[in-house]
Amino acid sequence: MQALNIAATGMLAQQTNVEVISNNISNIKVLIIGPKLESEILSVMSYGIPLRNIKAIDLITYSPWVDQGDMHNLPYQDDTFDLIICGWVIAYSDDKQKAAE
Repeated sequence: MQALNIAATGMLAQQTNVEVISNNISNIKVLIIGPKLESEILSVMSYGIPLRNIKAIDLITYSPWVDQGDMHNLPYQDDTFDLIICGWVIAYSDDKQKAAE
């Protein structure tokens, strides 16, 4: 029974976090690492996050929406972002631990 109570408490905490995020979606700061296309940025915007709150970085870019840089040496201060999206990039890193940090 205690395990069920702990699980229920954890689920309630997760629901609370989701509610906090959804109620503040326009204030969330997002970093997208390695976006292949601007459509990844547009996808994040489709959830109600304004472009001014989204940063993207990649080694090579043609887009004014994407900063050029390396995920191993990000030009942003710690704790700048509430959410970091890095799809399919850590696998290409020579230092996966540093990339994940």
